[in-house]
Amino acid sequence: DILGAAVEAQVDPTTTHVVVRTHATDPRAAPRRTEKTLQGIAYGLWLVSQAWVDEVVRARRHVPEAPYEIMRVLGSHADASTLKNDAPRRARLGRQGNRRILRQYRVRVVLRGTFADTPGLPKTPSKHLLRSLLQSAGARVVGSMSELGRDENDRRVVVCHSAPDVPADLMGAVAVSAAWVLDCISNYSLRDPGDAAYAVPALPHDPSRSSS
Repeated sequence: DILGAAVEAQVDPTTTHVVVRTHATDPRAAPRRTEKTLQGIAYGLWLVSQAWVDEVVRARRHVPEAPYEIMRVLGSHADASTLKNDAPRRARLGRQGNRRILRQYRVRVVLRGTFADTPGLPKTPSKHLLRSLLQSAGARVVGSMSELGRDENDRRVVVCHSAPDVPADLMGAVAVSAAWVLDCISNYSLRDPGDAAYAVPALPHDPSRSSS
């Protein structure tokens, strides 16, 4: 352990720090999104580089995290020009002020599909992890389309594994792929669900892709 700190293999809401591998040319950026990095942002934890741990060990005392805080997580699906920096810091401060990003926008979500690895489709986190990320960021995750409601003040989103999972009646909601969830978390901002980057993927042999 580090000066009494417990080192755990998994991230949960009781975790305080997530140590992140940094980009080769940017010590304040994580080169890719990992499950632990996403959980750290969603839970509002400190995301720090290995350099912080090394300095704590060297000094044999607590060292301020801010100079070692990860400020960017690379690998988003959206246009880079639309992305925000300092997402981990904003998430951490939002947790301290109980201002979770998706709660502020009254986001309601239903997850449809297995989200299991499928040949020909982008790899996605498990449904369990997607639900955990969304709830930790303040979204209300419901179990069915009927529970999604029709309140126009809510932002209603249907996260689908593939095109066959998109309901025939979206009830005014917007269907997106799991990429929308990942970008909302890694950028700690409400991404536009209508962005083409979040279109629900068709299965490789989906009849809807065949010409008539």
